[in-house]
Amino acid sequence: MSAAAAVFLGSALTSLSESLSYAQSISINPVSDHTLGTAPFTIAASASSGLRVTLTSNTTNVCTLSGNRVSLANTGTCSITGTQPGDSYYSAAASVTRSFNVLPAAKIPQSGRSLGQSNARGRL
Repeated sequence: MSAAAAVFLGSALTSLSESLSYAQSISINPVSDHTLGTAPFTIAASASSGLRVTLTSNTTNVCTLSGNRVSLANTGTCSITGTQPGDSYYSAAASVTRSFNVLPAAKIPQSGRSLGQSNARGRL
């Protein structure tokens, strides 16, 4: 093989190996509905490649994220998307979105009387 052919073949193999990458997928564990006022909680997300998944809130008025820790801000639907851009061995994964509802906190029933108000038997 001539030197020029070897250089061409080496260049073609390098180009081919750079364009080959493995597919990967993302999974985010299901999240049940939560009540507003619930303490921050974590959600689990992983990529089949083992690479780190980045989570982002699509509804920051309802929920925010710090890493995989979710904080609830308002009632409504919380929508979270996981992404993984890939690396030199893995191609970018298709993003995955998981949603759950943030429900209003239960209201404490009022007796209809103010503090200090009295009834026929005395003070309440």
